[in-house]
Amino acid sequence: GSNKIVEVLLDDDPRPVWLQAWGGLNNIAQAFYRIKKSYPDQLEMAINKARIYAIAEQDDLKDWWHEEFPEAHYILNTDQFWRVMAYSWDRLNPYAEHEIYTKEWTTRNVKSASPLGAIYDRDELEEGDSPAFLHVVSTGLRSHEKPSWGGWGGRFEKTGPGHFWSVAKDNGDNTKPLWRFIVTIQEDFAARMQWTATSTYEDANHAPIVRLNHDEDLKVKAGEEITLDASPTFDPDGDELAFNWWVYPEAGSYEGQIDVQDANTPKSRIAIPDDAAAGETIHVICEVKDKAEYPMTRYRRVVLTVK
Repeated sequence: GSNKIVEVLLDDDPRPVWLQAWGGLNNIAQAFYRIKKSYPDQLEMAINKARIYAIAEQDDLKDWWHEEFPEAHYILNTDQFWRVMAYSWDRLNPYAEHEIYTKEWTTRNVKSASPLGAIYDRDELEEGDSPAFLHVVSTGLRSHEKPSWGGWGGRFEKTGPGHFWSVAKDNGDNTKPLWRFIVTIQEDFAARMQWTATSTYEDANHAPIVRLNHDEDLKVKAGEEITLDASPTFDPDGDELAFNWWVYPEAGSYEGQIDVQDANTPKSRIAIPDDAAAGETIHVICEVKDKAEYPMTRYRRVVLTVK
């Protein structure tokens, strides 16, 4: 495993490489140790290229890692997933009684979907390590740009040296950054399982294509009203779409109340508060779900910066 990591980090492709630690850092640590000793002139490039997402501290390497490679990009999800996607006996979130957590739902939507689903070895949702993968699913939430923005893999805050990120709380709840998306995550899983049951594109559902009539990052003035426009959005299968515009308070820096007008239409209106200070940000999410048997949801995040 470490040999492959070295190979990818030192190749000519400049794109970020996500390294997911579902059972400890040992292979990743070995790869970086080898680069440091054998390719010291390329160590900085490898550090800048790597993006590590670790589920819990499943070995004793974290402290050593931060001492050796303090500038590395490192997300540590210690427990944000625990009462949302991990063991059923410790389930505690507002959706704990939702059907997505039942044996019947898993049997109907996963195990009975296809031969691939039949080998799924859980009777219900118990996937503690999955947020590491979900973090890199392209949903439009842009959480890969900044872990503090939040997305399907959770939300994190910068707490340590360099680019070290640890679990953040939404409204005082360290699991809310994940459970706020858990139903749409599971609906997406069910829709993708249907992809494994057919070789015909038309026989499966596909996610909406959410598009804006403006940039994703906008400058705004305190006291003005703006219109956010996602009217170019469409569904590749021709399904009817449901829109929901909402503000993600913890992702931005403005702490006051923001009201969204016409939130369930392609175009929404937002009044920027008079007390919004220069430099403060407001994160507005355009959430679009198709009305299909196996629905899928995608987003666009608009970041408003007060000038």
